[in-house]
Amino acid sequence: MAKDLICVLDLGSFSVKSLLVKREEDGFSFVSKKETISEGIKEGNIVFIEKCRRAVEKNLDLLEKEQKSKIEKVIVSLNGTFLSCFKNRVLISVSRSDGIISEEDIERVNKEAQISRESFNKEIIEILEEKFFVDGQVYFEKPLGLRATKLEKEILGVEILSSYLKTFKETFFSSDFEVDDFVSFPLALSKIPSDKEKEMGVLVIDFGHQTTSFCLMRDREIIDFFVLPVGACEITKEIALNLKISYEGAEQIKCEYGDAYFKGKDKREKLEIDDGNIFLSQKRLSQIIQKVLWEIFRQPLLNLKQTFQTYKMAGGIIFVGGGAKIKNFIEFLRHKFPFYLKLKNYSRIDGMENDFSFAKTEGMVLSLLEKDLSEEKFSVKLKKILRKIF
Repeated sequence: MAKDLICVLDLGSFSVKSLLVKREEDGFSFVSKKETISEGIKEGNIVFIEKCRRAVEKNLDLLEKEQKSKIEKVIVSLNGTFLSCFKNRVLISVSRSDGIISEEDIERVNKEAQISRESFNKEIIEILEEKFFVDGQVYFEKPLGLRATKLEKEILGVEILSSYLKTFKETFFSSDFEVDDFVSFPLALSKIPSDKEKEMGVLVIDFGHQTTSFCLMRDREIIDFFVLPVGACEITKEIALNLKISYEGAEQIKCEYGDAYFKGKDKREKLEIDDGNIFLSQKRLSQIIQKVLWEIFRQPLLNLKQTFQTYKMAGGIIFVGGGAKIKNFIEFLRHKFPFYLKLKNYSRIDGMENDFSFAKTEGMVLSLLEKDLSEEKFSVKLKKILRKIF
């Protein structure tokens, strides 16, 4: 594979998505994308190593055949319920007698911020936001040379279960391609809104198959994120139970005939699916979908209502993910919740048509623009972490 080509992999519970882009002087241009059936992944977490590895290799084989070249390095998503958010704030005394903040003080407060968060069963994998405080003044860059008696630092980071890192290692380090780096889901989601939306305050929701991920931003910073172990598959289950049909048939009905906000004339129609023809009222199908959507989004969105009002988060809510492809999905939620809601409606990668089910892979690519080339490679970072585990 050419050096200027970059391949990212999003490991979802329903599908594996790969996106191949070319690095340009001012960003990236689209080359190709593939989506294949996922295996061995539950709620965004790898649970069957061999099945997951085969699903990934099948996806990459399609890319390699199309490009007629070997995919040697990939950047992989870290998703799922094993990831969690942490915030930490520490304070140290400035070491110099004249009160001037030195590089040694910066290193000391950086180290203290992470050490104080260490846990016997979790590892810090990514620092999303960091800021320093000198006499109550916030600094987003090193406050070298300033005068103070105390130096504070606050970090927002991602931590993951140590046991899951073992599984991740076993899945990819025995493959015939190298995992060059990873991108956590909150970092990928944070690249989806525009700078203006992030400045005003915005919530990005990735409505996936078995999980729903939330990333809250204000003043261009991530301020919180979390993931719920429910997704669009709950709609499929409800359809299957109500209509007494197979799960596969219910998934086909959801994708081909589902309407979250049906307003037409209520009449029974013949729906053609692989299991055979069934007669169903579109209104009843819509009611089934609405019931599940209300159960999934009612509590988290109502809990965030006060946050939106307090901080005047005018950027609203942006939905992405394959689950949001249901017809009139946004129309139903607009009817139920007092927020400005929309589907992601543009792509920031040259030549890539907008597809909000690929929004997270696009966010993974965009996050690379801010990666420092001198930053430790994933393989090195993971080896350091795993030494603590084994």
